[in-house]
Amino acid sequence: MTGGTRYINHYNPDDWALAAGKWQINQKLKPDLDYQYERWYATNWYGFTRNTSLVTEKKLEFPSDRYEIFSFAAEARSYATGAEGATRGKFSESVDLKSQFAFEKEHKGHSAQFRSYIQKRWTYWYHTLFIDMELEIPEQAN
Repeated sequence: MTGGTRYINHYNPDDWALAAGKWQINQKLKPDLDYQYERWYATNWYGFTRNTSLVTEKKLEFPSDRYEIFSFAAEARSYATGAEGATRGKFSESVDLKSQFAFEKEHKGHSAQFRSYIQKRWTYWYHTLFIDMELEIPEQAN
């Protein structure tokens, strides 16, 4: 990424899926059944394995198994990105999806930019594509 890259946190403080009673509980219950963190002494390897049967296990590796590791095995050590606006690190700006674009609290509000129709979410896409990404607005065809 170039030095002028902007990192913008788009968040919904009322997102049902990222709430403490859902996302945080899910993280605390990891690793899920059949997954465990372990060390293979013969190779000096640390990581996650998944029991595939009573006698075999699968060694999970990065990057090929990253989605499975993040979904079922590795507990996050932070709150969910997208749940709050006061994040630090690479983010230099924040956009509150609830107050600016009326993203709902209920299930349909989670990922509403993808789960809704363009007429309802046009202001979000206009803001994201043209303002946040600093793209030029195309001229209207006559």
